[in-house]
Amino acid sequence: MFPPQADKAEAIALLRDTMASLRWTFWEQNGVFSRADLDVGAERQKLLLALEEYPTLDWAYEQSCIFEA
Repeated sequence: MFPPQADKAEAIALLRDTMASLRWTFWEQNGVFSRADLDVGAERQKLLLALEEYPTLDWAYEQSCIFEA
């Protein structure tokens, strides 16, 4: 994904662009909606399927990085 020779600034810019593209893709697929309309069960299933693709992921650590308002 990231070129091995990329410096930190290039890697951050690439990550920012990738995340922005992902956000727009998500909006295009799901439309604009409110949190109240979100199907939590379906989204949890998507998350669990994604987690299966990354068995070395430390989910407890990732959850500790989530800030809730």
